[in-house]
Amino acid sequence: MGTVSIFAYARLGLITREDLREISEAVLSKSQLRAVYPYTRYIMSILYKEGESATPD
Repeated sequence: MGTVSIFAYARLGLITREDLREISEAVLSKSQLRAVYPYTRYIMSILYKEGESATPD
């Protein structure tokens, strides 16, 4: 349920990309961040409306 809340907060603009970055860096190691980045990049672009026609790689 927590993950869904984060997505909702992000979509509503209640939590910024910078906030999510700081949380991620506090919880995950650098190698873990590098591993999940390819998967989260597309999701983040949708949540924060970057490039409305963004498609996954």
